[in-house]
Amino acid sequence: MPLKLTAGLALKRGQPNYGSRSAHCQIEMEIDGRLPHDAAEIQTQVAAAYQFCREAVELELSVADESPSMGVSPAEEATCEAAASQLATAKQVAYIEELSNKHPYLVNGSLSGHVHARFERRLNQLTRRQASQLINEFKQNQLIVR
Repeated sequence: MPLKLTAGLALKRGQPNYGSRSAHCQIEMEIDGRLPHDAAEIQTQVAAAYQFCREAVELELSVADESPSMGVSPAEEATCEAAASQLATAKQVAYIEELSNKHPYLVNGSLSGHVHARFERRLNQLTRRQASQLINEFKQNQLIVR
């Protein structure tokens, strides 16, 4: 009786001006039903399936990286840069404070010290881009502690 093996991989890469590109690969294949008794052979086939997906996704992203830009005009680029230098919104600051209260490394007001060490600014002086970056780090539990 054949067994079904499903392997999948997705990658997303950030691009300038808040863009991103992603690629996804998922394959299904049948493997010999006698293999449950041979764990090493199953692991070999699983590893080969993931390697296939990894190579396909990397190839797709490399082709996408070589494609021409999306045609952003200098005026649009300047607008994006101006927006990125604006101060963080009140909602961003409040959300950062909320997330920091839940973070195990930041207790008893160490958020202000962390923000200053990380960005050399006070929390209310962060740009929108910096606030967004900090929020993403909190949400992904990848806070950079210095």
